[in-house]
Amino acid sequence: MFYIFHGDDEFTRSEEIARFRARIQEDGMGEINISTYDGKTIALAELLSACNTLPFFSDKRMVMVTDMLQRYEGRANKRLADEAEALAQFLPHLPESTRLVFVESIRLAHDNPVLRKVRDYSNAYIHEFAALRPNRPEEARQLQQWITARARAKGLAIEPAATARLIEAAGGDLRRLDAELDKLGAYADYARDIRADDVLSLVTPDPETPIYQLLDHLCQRRRGDALHSLHNVLASDPRSANGIYPLAAIAGRLSQLLATKDLLERQRLALPQAAKALKVADWQIRRLSSQAALFSSDELVRLLDQAMEIDRGLKTGDADPLLSLEMLVIEATRRTSRPAPAQRPR
Repeated sequence: MFYIFHGDDEFTRSEEIARFRARIQEDGMGEINISTYDGKTIALAELLSACNTLPFFSDKRMVMVTDMLQRYEGRANKRLADEAEALAQFLPHLPESTRLVFVESIRLAHDNPVLRKVRDYSNAYIHEFAALRPNRPEEARQLQQWITARARAKGLAIEPAATARLIEAAGGDLRRLDAELDKLGAYADYARDIRADDVLSLVTPDPETPIYQLLDHLCQRRRGDALHSLHNVLASDPRSANGIYPLAAIAGRLSQLLATKDLLERQRLALPQAAKALKVADWQIRRLSSQAALFSSDELVRLLDQAMEIDRGLKTGDADPLLSLEMLVIEATRRTSRPAPAQRPR
């Protein structure tokens, strides 16, 4: 048998390879009968020689080669074309004692010269590990199901709102999501459900997530960047089609800034006490503090009133989502005399 594992979901691919390797070892092969090669540098003759080598005190051996098949893609190179052809012709005659595993860190093209030829071989097992993209509705649902199942496997339960927040913060990075679940489970003492406020307190948002780019650009009053991020959110996230999702995110951040100003400037709380009152992490209160200093309380109240008007218009169909949100972004990033940060106790 030979196996081709490819795709951009590195986490699931790595887990499957680890299980596969463990099964091979259970068959009595041992590490001495497992050979691993770098497919970017190995010569075809060396790989064929490894495959033809008999196992040592066992009836099977495993040969694993990483990122070899992708080198045959997109190249008008006769030597590589001949090499791909020779490899494809060899694979049906792989010795029965050898398990050959190709591990590709990318998704192989449909017309990859080796993949195209071996797809129907009886001794081939081919599996694509495709990453789940949160901006596609069906894949977003699969990602939510993955998080719920992964939490259950760890002895955890997670509320749907927390799952949504976790995806917003970490995107579709399964390795990070898995690590964040471990952290959230420990925070909940494995005794209660993981809640949305747990995620807000503990999980640092991925700065590349479009909605967080929008919020940070807007609250730093960078108009051009904020408008660009708004268009990116509307184009890439299916939840944004009617404008309500980005509007809610903007209104939520503006409310946080207003509450932060009240705690720090009127109540004169220190940063740790303000963070506790807002139920946010230390890094969040520092960010909120610096952003709140760029607005006056009156500005934030006016912007929240504008957001409420837009919300009513969107829900009644009287407002155009793109135009309304653009106007809100323009107003929020209008250049005004900015208030000096108030002195506060540390």
